[in-house]
Amino acid sequence: MERTVDDSMNKINTITPTTTIGQSEITLTDEETLNVEELLDYKQIKKKIDAFVKDLDSNNNLNKKTVELSGVSTEGGELNGYYSVDELKYITADIYGEMGRLHYKIYYVDTSVIFINKLLVNYSEPIYVEGFKETDYKEESYVIINDEIYNYNDKLDIVNGEVADKYIAMLQEYEQIIDHDMVNKDNNKDDNKDDNKDDYKDIID
Repeated sequence: MERTVDDSMNKINTITPTTTIGQSEITLTDEETLNVEELLDYKQIKKKIDAFVKDLDSNNNLNKKTVELSGVSTEGGELNGYYSVDELKYITADIYGEMGRLHYKIYYVDTSVIFINKLLVNYSEPIYVEGFKETDYKEESYVIINDEIYNYNDKLDIVNGEVADKYIAMLQEYEQIIDHDMVNKDNNKDDNKDDNKDDYKDIID
């Protein structure tokens, strides 16, 4: 996507402006042209995300779609998509392992901003041992702005390399599964199962 910056207006003027991560391309209207300073300012981003999440929490009219995840870890997982009519608003994913679990929340704030929260919970003993407890928690958050992924902090550090590739691929896969019920896509192939488990090795080792 080609972009130019108009310094007088601090606007991004886009040629064929679309979002391309995972979902169908969405063309932005002139009224939805994005403000550079707002998009790259942590306080503005946080304000936007907090308002979106608060609005979702008070919305009792969302439709929920649940799909079982198989082949991703020793204990499996579950994917939930929440829709307003036919528009995907957010996704939750739970991945269960012998030594812990992962919980993801993915919020589609608008056509330019996607917020991702990851919570890793570790267990004291394998889940099948009586008396196992949750011992510690590790939380990470990221925000995708115009197809670039950033650490969700006051610096908005850009994320590159394998970490960025992992989250972009995960997002695309989850959207495809929840939108098209393709949960069994390639899951019967042993090599793909092994690859999936490697993504969640923190909780299945």
